[in-house]
Amino acid sequence: MIDIKSALSFLDNLWSDELGAFQEAIGLPKWWQLDNYVAWLVMRKYNPERARIMEQGFIKDYICIRWCILNGDTVNFVQGYTALPDYMRYADLVALEFIYLNQTGQAGAGVHLGALSKMYGLHHEGHIYDMATPKEGYTPYKLNLFCMCLVKYNWMELAGRMLETVSQVFQVTEGAELGGILTEWIPPEWEDRYPTLLRLANCETTSLAILAQDAYNSKRSKDNLMYGAGIALGAAGAIIHA
Repeated sequence: MIDIKSALSFLDNLWSDELGAFQEAIGLPKWWQLDNYVAWLVMRKYNPERARIMEQGFIKDYICIRWCILNGDTVNFVQGYTALPDYMRYADLVALEFIYLNQTGQAGAGVHLGALSKMYGLHHEGHIYDMATPKEGYTPYKLNLFCMCLVKYNWMELAGRMLETVSQVFQVTEGAELGGILTEWIPPEWEDRYPTLLRLANCETTSLAILAQDAYNSKRSKDNLMYGAGIALGAAGAIIHA
């Protein structure tokens, strides 16, 4: 599973007190509101003071039409078909559309989950292959999004396998990027196809991994609580009728 503590430490190394924001990656001092919006979702739980600083500064009045759906914002979210007519060929857009449909109670969520399932393991076990893969390689943020979708459908075993893939393949275990989640992974037989990819761990991908692991952990905790309560009630009933 994702080592959240280590991932948070990586994000700490991207933080600027002066700007009140996270840079894109180690050695890449670029500052994006899009990235910081996702990091803000993480900071609300793990560093509320830092989240407050971001709200009042770097992302103040910023509306993220993409990641806002992860905050339950169905008003400002731009649906996939509006952003790209053939959005069903892109795993991230399909996943975000699923989340939107699931939150609004509209029809079609299951169809989108099915489309994601067909992309998963298409060429390499444990990875998502979609229309963008020939240019991007395998990108773990799509696994994180698929994991969030599966948690909503209570497909926990498969969601857990995806988190294990992200942890084992993409989470950096040494060096300056320790704890961060890499943005791409290239199978050895594809190595010569992607000469320009930086393959860095970055703010956005690491933040999404933390959110996915949190969603998984929260669902597990709720299930265990309900299971424990069910046992307790059953035992109480047995005693009453004894």
